[in-house]
Amino acid sequence: MPVRVEYTKDGTGVVLYHEGVVTGEELYAAISQVYQDNRYPELKYWIGDRTDCTQFLAGYDWQQQIVGLNRKESSRNPGMLLALVSPKDLAFGMSRMFLGLNRKESSRNPGMLLALVSPKDLAFGMSRMFQAISEGDLFKTEVFRDRDGAEKWIKEELVSKAKC
Repeated sequence: MPVRVEYTKDGTGVVLYHEGVVTGEELYAAISQVYQDNRYPELKYWIGDRTDCTQFLAGYDWQQQIVGLNRKESSRNPGMLLALVSPKDLAFGMSRMFLGLNRKESSRNPGMLLALVSPKDLAFGMSRMFQAISEGDLFKTEVFRDRDGAEKWIKEELVSKAKC
């Protein structure tokens, strides 16, 4: 399956691994699977890892359907953290498009965290530009060159939220 869903052993997170060629239909099905799972309302974070994605064929129509699904389901787990790992330039560009579609919806889940992972210089620079452009949104956005950094940030934010 091009999108593999794995839950963490402690049940606090889910990772969607995008592998090979991924279509919008396949991604929508995997996301729907998570939302239908009884563990979803208790999740603290969600990572979409496109490290092994060779082609991302989720056009604008599928992206809008996914945003609509996320909009509908986000009320069941407000404040969940989301990190998109997109080390390849094309996948990173698609991630930026997806986040742009979600930008207007940031008020529905204030304080949600977005981690952008971009190890290549060009993608990292584009991530920084996105971060600057998105200032003023209610999402908390950070840019990383590797997944380890993104995961460390998520853990620190979860600990910080737990202390409040």
